[in-house]
Amino acid sequence: MRVEVVFERNRSFADSLAGDSQGGLPWPAARPASPWLVVVACMDPRIPVEKVLGLSPGEAFVVRTPAAAIDGVAAAGVGLALAVDSVTSALVVGHTDCAAVASAIRASSGEANEAQRVLAGCLPTLAPDVDPREGAEMVVAESTRRISELARARRGDSASVEVRGAIYELGTARLCPLSRGAASDGVE
Repeated sequence: MRVEVVFERNRSFADSLAGDSQGGLPWPAARPASPWLVVVACMDPRIPVEKVLGLSPGEAFVVRTPAAAIDGVAAAGVGLALAVDSVTSALVVGHTDCAAVASAIRASSGEANEAQRVLAGCLPTLAPDVDPREGAEMVVAESTRRISELARARRGDSASVEVRGAIYELGTARLCPLSRGAASDGVE
């Protein structure tokens, strides 16, 4: 498949809007959006974030990174979203069978190839004996902690933003919330 397919699909999308009651523009472009949520999710293409979370266009800022880890660029995106007054919640979504988490675990045991080591360098260091599901939960917990810190820095306290973490189960399509006090134990 080539990128040209995306342009063709976009033309079909834009043409389908002709005659729409809002001048042809989809809702988010037709009027100002009022996002209430910032989502940090794994970049895995098996997870259609907006669909999984039941979000409509304009409801959320979505930042996608390997394993939903917060690095400098992701922190900047989250910080920009937190600058919008209507944003009152943040959700970090990791998932089962995460290749980025598996790479971080392999890298800590010295068994990773160069590409896996580079990827693992973007994530917190995970112990070599960590179960992959537990590793995903640890990365999500660390990311929720970092978002709370960003909210505190941006707004003066983290209480003005509800920050939660969850694991998306690829096999069942269920979103499993982490406990609110999920610690990042096991992250070095």
